[in-house]
Order: sequence, then structure tokens, then C-alpha cells
Amino acid sequence: MLANPPLQKPHLGEEQQRVEKMGGSVYLPPGFLATGKGTTRVMYRDPLSGGMSGLAMSRSIGDWEAGKVGVIPDPLVDIMDLKRMKSKVLEELNVACLNGSDAVEIDPATGEAKEIDKEGACLDYTEKDIKVFAFAATDGLLDYLPEDIIAHHVAKGLYGVSGEDDRENGEGSTHLLTSCEDLIYAAAQGWQEDKGGRYRDDIAIAVADLTVPDNE
Repeated sequence: MLANPPLQKPHLGEEQQRVEKMGGSVYLPPGFLATGKGTTRVMYRDPLSGGMSGLAMSRSIGDWEAGKVGVIPDPLVDIMDLKRMKSKVLEELNVACLNGSDAVEIDPATGEAKEIDKEGACLDYTEKDIKVFAFAATDGLLDYLPEDIIAHHVAKGLYGVSGEDDRENGEGSTHLLTSCEDLIYAAAQGWQEDKGGRYRDDIAIAVADLTVPDNE
């Protein structure tokens, strides 16, 4: 289950309306409306150079000049009940097992999917088996990798196999840092292919394992 907060891109709904209402303008790359590729930006005048600059987000902390044309520091906050989330995932997992749904694993670098051996997949799961985590990433990562691929690869680093039997079978776990590095390298490859080495945005990711105490 993937819970996404609303995006804060300049071209989206209320974000663009707020910018334009405050006298700003939103840049759309050529062909963006047809393909969705490229980065939309809030345009503002740089007080030092006098030239126009573009900010690839509509909410930011510390971009004072962009704040004059609709870029605000107010975050979008979602409140989630983790116990309810676990219950929903457990219900969907049991339904998927009963229906014989295929499970797949996705390589973040290539985007290729391979089916996972489902033998023994339909077990008697409980809420303790359902893990909840959160990740935050810069647009340098999110512009080139879908959220579901990022989440899947981070989960492997957080909860992957690590027992002796698994290592003997060549199925040792991936360290969380290695999982994050794989994602960063995959995004960097996308920037390289797209920009030819001329430019690459900052690429960063932070991960938090969210645990609900047993007594809660």
C-alpha cells in the first residue's frame, strides 16, 4: 500500500492558481502537456542578477523572492492512523493470496519486473507482519523514479531477508544504505541520459521506519 501526499508542483490545480493570482507565472516545458516530461517552474526575477529564475516547486522555505509571486512555506500535512493502515493492508494481502495474484519485483535501474516465486506466500499473516515506513526524497530522485519503485526498493533494505540459510542460498539481504544508493545511481543515470551531463539536480532520500507500539 502506497500513501502519497499531494504533490507541490507549480502546474497543479490550486498551486498554479495561487501563483498566478499573486502575479507570478508558471513555466511549462515544450510538450509537457502531451507527455508529462520535464520540470515545471515558478518564474521570478532574481534581485542580484536582474534575470529570470525558475523554482521547480510551489512550496519552499527561504525562497524569499519567489514568495512574492506565490511560493509559500506552508506544508501539506496528512494525519494517518497506522493501525488502520495495517488492518487494510492485511485484508488486501489475504484477498490477494486467495485470488492467486502474482507478486513482482522491480529493478529501480531498469524498471524491469520479474515474478516472485509465490510458494508459501499465503501464510497466516497478522498485523505484526505488516511493516510501515516513510521516505522523503528530492525532486532530483522523484522526477526520474516512480514512488512505487522507490518504496519497493527501500522496503528490501529495511526488511529484506538476512538469515544464514538465505545467505547460503545466495539470497542475502540488501543493506538500507545500499538500497538508497541504488536509487540515487538510477536517478543519476536518468539525468545523465536526459541532460547529457550538462546538469543534474540534487538527489537525496531520507527513510524512517514507523513502528506502532504493541501497547497502543
